[in-house]
Amino acid sequence: MTTSAQALVDCLRREGVDHVFGIPGTMNLPILDVLRGTPEIRFVLTRHEQGAAFMAYGYARTLARPAIVTATEGPGVTNLATGIAAALRATCRSSASAARRSFGCVRRTRARTSTR
Repeated sequence: MTTSAQALVDCLRREGVDHVFGIPGTMNLPILDVLRGTPEIRFVLTRHEQGAAFMAYGYARTLARPAIVTATEGPGVTNLATGIAAALRATCRSSASAARRSFGCVRRTRARTSTR
């Protein structure tokens, strides 16, 4: 059975992506595990998400090839904003991928009654 991470990496391979920039995080580890077993696509480890976004932007702009940047949810995605905006402004072929898992948690609340 194909996992969603495997399907994503297969799609990246079909689109000609050969580099993915980013930082490992809890939510994108399944994607990185599949990338490790895919010799056609190289994962470039960065120190900050913003740096990863600008690396993907520079790669896409210089080589006229698609580039991918990945980050985890929350602050990781926020840190991508400047680099993604620069790529959009220059109409480069770069894309961002952020992962989030849903654990199916049910939130229980009690109804409160007003005595007014």
